[in-house]
Amino acid sequence: YVPGLAARPWWRPPEWCRNLEKHVHVIREEFEAFVATERARAAFRPVSRRDQDLAGGPDKWRQCSVLEHCPRTAALLPDCVADAARRGLGQAIFSVLAPGTRLRPHCGPTNSRLTLHLGIIVPPACGALTAGGEARAWRDGEALVFDDSFEHEAVVND
Repeated sequence: YVPGLAARPWWRPPEWCRNLEKHVHVIREEFEAFVATERARAAFRPVSRRDQDLAGGPDKWRQCSVLEHCPRTAALLPDCVADAARRGLGQAIFSVLAPGTRLRPHCGPTNSRLTLHLGIIVPPACGALTAGGEARAWRDGEALVFDDSFEHEAVVND
């Protein structure tokens, strides 16, 4: 916990997120091409045991490093985000939740970072992310930014 930082669950996406939103078609194309390869099987790893418990099982939530596997997407990230991920101070990942998955309410370890979700393949009425008691739906090409030190959960509909 870092005292003195503004405390609110939801944040307006910073200006650099607009570049990601503007290029979501590039991100989606690279992601779809990558997941069609053999390399993707090994690259999409189950999340930690703790996160598997939050998701209700080992096959509900998988992640893959953007920096290692998707260079066009990585190039769209600002240097500060990519640098933080390389140093282990954050992550730049593709995160995939299986249909019907509910991540139980939980809190992140620190208020010193914000979490960005950018919907790249979002079916209609797919679910919502709730942070600090306020639910927001994922939408294709739209960034959601929240402080994960607030209690949050995710629900992906069938």
